[in-house]
Amino acid sequence: MKKLPIVLALTLASTVTAAALACGGKGGKVGKIDANQDGKVSLDEHLAGVKQRFERLDANRDGVIDKNEAPKRFARFFEKNDANKDGKITLSEMETQARTWFKAADKNSDGVLTKEEFRMHRGPGKHPKKS
Repeated sequence: MKKLPIVLALTLASTVTAAALACGGKGGKVGKIDANQDGKVSLDEHLAGVKQRFERLDANRDGVIDKNEAPKRFARFFEKNDANKDGKITLSEMETQARTWFKAADKNSDGVLTKEEFRMHRGPGKHPKKS
């Protein structure tokens, strides 16, 4: 049970993309992230999802997410994304983490993530999901 909050925290920046890729098909969340409906998620599409997530979490619209705005279970999220350790996460910090995750997940370096690439890269340092 302790692994679930850790996985969620480490992949918050890519949660929207993760859900889209896990769903498959053309509708639902895939349609929201996969803007061109090609069945793959590009870095630009991924970053657009990250920005949407950031805007949802930034409840007071001050341009940063502080620990009071994020759910308590995301303590590791702050540890990972708060690059300057000021207790706040900017969109830039979140995008930097998202780019790092995307690059590691894009195993064939073609600039897009397939469902298979996502499944193989559940998060930094994680093992592939077992079937």
